[in-house]
Amino acid sequence: MKDIILDEQAFKVAVDSLEKIDTDLGSLVTTINQIITTLKTGFDTPAGEKLYNSVDQNLIKSISNEQKTITHIKANLETAKSEYASVFSSFETLNKSIKQ
Repeated sequence: MKDIILDEQAFKVAVDSLEKIDTDLGSLVTTINQIITTLKTGFDTPAGEKLYNSVDQNLIKSISNEQKTITHIKANLETAKSEYASVFSSFETLNKSIKQ
């Protein structure tokens, strides 16, 4: 007979991992914006302006969309963990009583 395993810790690990990814993406956007600001001081040309617009419209926008997705997934995992908290607790109690 195999035990059914409900891993509450897996929810926490997933949420924590997504939080780190979200933080890292935010730091990446900040770094990119700082680089662009620095470039603007020495590369104030029509080509430079196209580069800055491209970075903003493509790279920054894509990263922001990824952050929104990660935030949504993380929120759903947090909700699921909260919703299943009583199941985790009840299952642990039941599992202990079966093993006695």
